[in-house]
Amino acid sequence: MKLKRNLLLGLLCLSVLCCSACSNGSQQKNEEIINPTQPTVTGDIAGGTHQVSVTPTGKYITQQKKSNYKIVISKTAGTTVQTAAADLAEFIKRASGVKLPIIKDDNLKHSADNEYLCVGKNSLSDDAGIEYNYDLLGYNGLKITTKDKSVYMGGYDENGSSNAVYEFLSHAIGFEAYGKDYIDYQTNIDIELYDFDITEVPDFQWRRSSSGSINTNRVDARRMRFNPDGEIFVMIDGLDCHNTFKYIPPETYKSDHPEWFSNDGEQLCYTAHGDEKSLEEMINVAFEKAKAEIIAQPHAELISFTQQDANTWCQCETCAAERAKYGTDAAVMIKFVNRLDDKIQAWIKDNNDGVPADRSVKTSIFAYQRTEKPPVKEETDASGNIVYVPVDESVVLNDTVHIMIAPLSADYINPLNVGQNNTYLDMFDGWSALSSQIYMWIYQANYKNYLYPYNSFNSMSVNYKLLKDKGNVYYIFNQGQYGQPRSTGFNELKIYLDSKMQWNVNVNMQTLIEKYFAFCYGDAAAEMTNYFNSMRTWLDYIHSEEHLNLGKGVYEEINRSTYFPKNVLDGWLDTIERALVAIKPYENENYEYYTELYDRITVESIFPRYALLTLYSGYFSDSELRQLRTEFAFDARRLGFEQYQENGPLTDVYTSWDI
Repeated sequence: MKLKRNLLLGLLCLSVLCCSACSNGSQQKNEEIINPTQPTVTGDIAGGTHQVSVTPTGKYITQQKKSNYKIVISKTAGTTVQTAAADLAEFIKRASGVKLPIIKDDNLKHSADNEYLCVGKNSLSDDAGIEYNYDLLGYNGLKITTKDKSVYMGGYDENGSSNAVYEFLSHAIGFEAYGKDYIDYQTNIDIELYDFDITEVPDFQWRRSSSGSINTNRVDARRMRFNPDGEIFVMIDGLDCHNTFKYIPPETYKSDHPEWFSNDGEQLCYTAHGDEKSLEEMINVAFEKAKAEIIAQPHAELISFTQQDANTWCQCETCAAERAKYGTDAAVMIKFVNRLDDKIQAWIKDNNDGVPADRSVKTSIFAYQRTEKPPVKEETDASGNIVYVPVDESVVLNDTVHIMIAPLSADYINPLNVGQNNTYLDMFDGWSALSSQIYMWIYQANYKNYLYPYNSFNSMSVNYKLLKDKGNVYYIFNQGQYGQPRSTGFNELKIYLDSKMQWNVNVNMQTLIEKYFAFCYGDAAAEMTNYFNSMRTWLDYIHSEEHLNLGKGVYEEINRSTYFPKNVLDGWLDTIERALVAIKPYENENYEYYTELYDRITVESIFPRYALLTLYSGYFSDSELRQLRTEFAFDARRLGFEQYQENGPLTDVYTSWDI
């Protein structure tokens, strides 16, 4: 990688009196690192279940590359448990050199002398008296128990059993997944047998990866204890959101039923323009589609009926009257989906389609754009507190219908309890008066500028604690660069932080950051930490200076030379160059490790290089500019960068550059 530039700046430092950066090109690894501004955070949040007791027994699972242990799974185990068991065997082999066999539970009994690693619920765990209780664990919680010489790891659901495997590995071999192919574990060890007594329940039951580098691969997602795409929600023709037109396709129904669609054709009309008979037929069409998909996807618990991604709504007389009555477009949607859910629940309870009568299926709707505002009113309770209550009972969500709040216009650079963001906490409280569970869809990227950083690091820990403290958040999705296979601006660090803090909001974020940098950058950790902290400090600065007029939302036009002076970008590239120098010895000593570190560092060079080549192209000769752009495109392509903005292919940039 060649980074041709003016060598003006080492590590960035700020002055509150000017908007330029000063430098010290001789910055060394042992010098004090500049730390970015940290927001005030709340203390530990109570209510989580994270009970961990791990005690040495003096015995071993593997010793001197030998073992009598076997991995046991049910003969009816699904793909999730099978994959987790295979990973258990694989990483034990990598750590100890011993490949443990995987066997089925046929005719197995627990005894004091048997040596088993039992994954999931099966006849062996039943014989040992191990219980995995839904009321305690839900779908994703885990238990690990040592009984005699055997270890039982599992959950009520296969999701929990998979999580149990990676929890076991974290204690047995130091397993830690930092990202796609960023996995740490001990090697050349004898694996001890511990007396495990662990019960872990994630603070948010369902957790979804934020970005494409993880959510496109189910194994990678599970190693980080995310729930993979396609296994949380019943997919409606491949979509788990913005999917109402998949239930009721306009191309199929609009000609015969124009009343089922909004006046502009961008959304459904949830009242069928006031025609009750037609509305019932419309709900039945949606029900038949839901029923078919629920049958086809037997393991998903959630299903969504969520409006199209267009900030518009039906303007017919009936919808307008409902809007006037309830003060929001959400009311008609609630009434429609409650009726749809009634049909789904009645069918599950008594059907001939093979769906278990005790299957849990929960339907979600969106509080998004035109439906953000809940149909509630304020009242004063007996203690004199202002509380939210439904406008009337018809807009209370069924027990099996829940709201997914997606505050797209919030400021995610600051926590949700700061400034204008308090509006969204009020919205949360309003919806909590209508819905027993809340699903949260929050944001952490600039969707107009994928190749620029978005400093949501300041708000992540606080927001997770705030939402956990609310007590009713069942699902969380902190959307990053979702369709981008690889991302810069330390967005891949965010994936790791999400994986840990969504599981336990009380983990220390700074400790996680230090672990990530130590593993992912090796000898370059100090320089990359300097760059990370410098970048965050600069972003804090440009967002705080009123005269720069830079907003804090997720669609800001941050790609301006006003915000990123050339000497600031040059300084960051100098720091990255020093990081590459720090790992240079590995090029001959351990080339595979060198290329891993080189690529991770190069990923973080993409932002300042892109900014330099787009904002300051006039500083280079034609031949220099073409060479630098060609090198940039080569690195971006081989590393997996595909978009410069949401749904904006990088190939468009390359075409504009004529390369």
